[in-house]
Amino acid sequence: MSWAQSLWKQYDPINRIMFPAQGRAASYDVKGKPFVGELQVRDVVYKTIVAHMPVHVPGGMCAPPVRIDVPCMIVLRADLGTVDPNTRRKSNRCRARCTVVYLHGNGTDIGGVAEEAKALSRDLECHVVVPEYPGYGLAGGSANEDSVDAATHAGCRVATECLGTPLERLIVYGRSVGTGPAAAAAARMAAAVAPGALASRGTTRTARRSSSTAAAARRATSFSPARRRRPR
Repeated sequence: MSWAQSLWKQYDPINRIMFPAQGRAASYDVKGKPFVGELQVRDVVYKTIVAHMPVHVPGGMCAPPVRIDVPCMIVLRADLGTVDPNTRRKSNRCRARCTVVYLHGNGTDIGGVAEEAKALSRDLECHVVVPEYPGYGLAGGSANEDSVDAATHAGCRVATECLGTPLERLIVYGRSVGTGPAAAAAARMAAAVAPGALASRGTTRTARRSSSTAAAARRATSFSPARRRRPR
């Protein structure tokens, strides 16, 4: 990439059009309120939390590399388990089929898609991770191609490093402007191990509908999230 291309990519005015909601007041606070909490449906508890993952954003022609903190909303499927009639012991094995990394549209922050993320978790029996775009909500920095790709990487790290999701059970789901970073993330991961599925929902003719996400989730078997795994 030439210096002119690098400079244009960094200060491209199209970024303000592509990401119009950056700089708006966040719909949540530092603790994730009002969308954090628990919901019990029969023997399953869906717990919504907010975690923060630091990521590195590469620099450009006139800007040094920066390290930003990316808030990630996580909807966890936590099975209460059943009591074995023989041993009288309770099994707490998680039956989540997969983890969906959901890249939201450009008109809202992670708080605006909280209910949709919870519905995905319940309907697909999975964990859902929603990373925040830089400049949106409580995330620092500004949204552009590189910084949004870095935020996407943060969401995938939460899924694989913190939740212990194998790549073959990871679904990258992009909506609207999120289809671009979703495709880019899937292409990068495919160099090692391809993710379980790439699904997109947008205005392009080639966009797959959210039913692709449902089909991939139902094909996946359950896995247990890793314990005591911390982001590096």
